Amino acid sequence: AELRAALTDEPTYTTGLSGKVQVADRLLPGHFYCVVETKAPNGYSLSDEVGIIDFVEGDTEIEFANSKQRVYIILDKKGEKDGKEYALEGAVFSIKAAEDIRDWGSDEVLYRAGEEVIELTTDVDGRAETEAMPPGKYTVQEIEAPDGYILDGEVHELTLVPAEDKAELRYTYTSVNYPE
Repeated sequence: AELRAALTDEPTYTTGLSGKVQVADRLLPGHFYCVVETKAPNGYSLSDEVGIIDFVEGDTEIEFANSKQRVYIILDKKGEKDGKEYALEGAVFSIKAAEDIRDWGSDEVLYRAGEEVIELTTDVDGRAETEAMPPGKYTVQEIEAPDGYILDGEVHELTLVPAEDKAELRYTYTSVNYPE
């Protein structure tokens, strides 16, 4: 994380692996400082907290809580007949890891490349949505078409990348089926 301690135009300070940074030797005792996070660690959303420090000689600690960014895939299934599009219920999709998907906080492998992460079925509105997923590359493939429609078995790759300034991001994938 990067933090700014502002009395006037203080520079930014970057935390180490411990999540801490030492700046006491650069601040003036007897002054108040506002501390804001200017950049969050990868995979985490930027904290909107503002810390106020009444700095005196010695250690002063301030903590910022970061939440993991949430990324979702929304599947939107359409059917087309006589030049008109409409929602299709009952399409089944498989979402798999296209690469090893790691937790950004611990670097633990959550899903191995090729492993199915989730199988989803579209609802009456032609939609299906994942729970929060870790960032990374995924494949989306329709594995079962609704009755009376041709299967779109093509494998589509999707890269989920969180936005620095957002707590959550939604990726929408739209697929159209045609009658048999």
